[in-house]
Amino acid sequence: MSFWSEFNSSSQKEWDSKIVKDLKGKNLDINSDCNPFIFKTTHFTHSKFPRKIYLNGDFDMQSSSNENLLESLGYGINSITLNNSDFNEKDLANIMHEIIDTHVIFSSENILKIKDGWLNWIKSNPGISGSFRFDPIADFHKSGKWVTTKEGDLNNWHQFYNECNDLIFQTIYIDGTIYGNSAFNSSSQVAYISAHLNEYFELINLSPNQTIKVIIRNAVGVNYFSEIAKLRALRNVITSIANHRKIKIELLIESVTSTSVLSPIDIDTNLIRITASAMASFIGGSDIISNVSYDCLSDQKNKNAKRLSINISHIIKEESKIHIISDPLKGSHVIEEMTDHIKKESWELFKSIENKGGWLSYLSSENILKLNKENVLKKTSEIINGDHAVIGFNKYRLSSDENINISNKIDLTSNDAFVELNITNLI
Repeated sequence: MSFWSEFNSSSQKEWDSKIVKDLKGKNLDINSDCNPFIFKTTHFTHSKFPRKIYLNGDFDMQSSSNENLLESLGYGINSITLNNSDFNEKDLANIMHEIIDTHVIFSSENILKIKDGWLNWIKSNPGISGSFRFDPIADFHKSGKWVTTKEGDLNNWHQFYNECNDLIFQTIYIDGTIYGNSAFNSSSQVAYISAHLNEYFELINLSPNQTIKVIIRNAVGVNYFSEIAKLRALRNVITSIANHRKIKIELLIESVTSTSVLSPIDIDTNLIRITASAMASFIGGSDIISNVSYDCLSDQKNKNAKRLSINISHIIKEESKIHIISDPLKGSHVIEEMTDHIKKESWELFKSIENKGGWLSYLSSENILKLNKENVLKKTSEIINGDHAVIGFNKYRLSSDENINISNKIDLTSNDAFVELNITNLI
């Protein structure tokens, strides 16, 4: 006999009436994205128990050295991203590579010049693992222009992907942070990232049961429950696309702190924001966690900032033990409802994008760039007017704090590039 059989069943209407009665005639104002009345449970499987979490650090290789890499490894990170890798094959011998995972980001401007050196170096060092990160579509979003042409840049990506065929570094990498930092809602972010990924699927020959490594980098803010649901929905939608194509994917979701939520004034408060973002990333099922330094928007740098930000993830992982639970919110009615809502909305939007020719065609036909700018304008106006609280910046400032003039100085003159929300630009 079921435990619940001892209770009389009730309809939602009866529950509504009971709530109104208990509240003495007042209705319960329930957000449509967070409705506790749920009559089904949606299961979103993430990863096998226990989960392997990579704590990542980003380094600009034009200004970093082995000393910096070793120092960060001493802080306890087990994953390193090397940016701006514009150096010759001889320089590669000086890179610290005896780590668990190495991610190399190539910019499209120098990919053709340096790829041979990297490929040769990796073949001569078979013990290392990781991924190449080359995303010309994201580069186009950020700069508003292709390096050569759309066809030329995509052909360069396809050529490079094929050349990595025999290496475990072969990866489809999506930089979805542009969507998270551009004030799009959660459903739009999931749909745009999925359509972005599908553009690359269209370029390669997909064999049934083929396993493809995919890394999705996304920006996670401080809207705690919404960000958790977004990450769970993202994994579900990407998996659905792979199942539809009858391929297997090794999906790694990397979550990085969204810089759009950080305050450039009360920087100490950013530690709490990074904590909320990291906690949502852990619970949402992220595989790689990248916390930015809490003073990244400040001119005055703290030498311990990087270590403090890294230790946030260490505390969550080592002291709360959250990583040993594959899906800590499974069965939570509110989170399941929000996840299901984002999944359904994003899936419908994704299908609409594909029916109109895919992501790159959709960009021009639906004028997403205009919508992007409208979203950023709306959010910045809310911050300026105080309708959206940024603690220590536009609310709860002390009289002793430095006086600042908050105004909209964001450049919206570009007709092509995505505009990201950056609170620093409001000063």
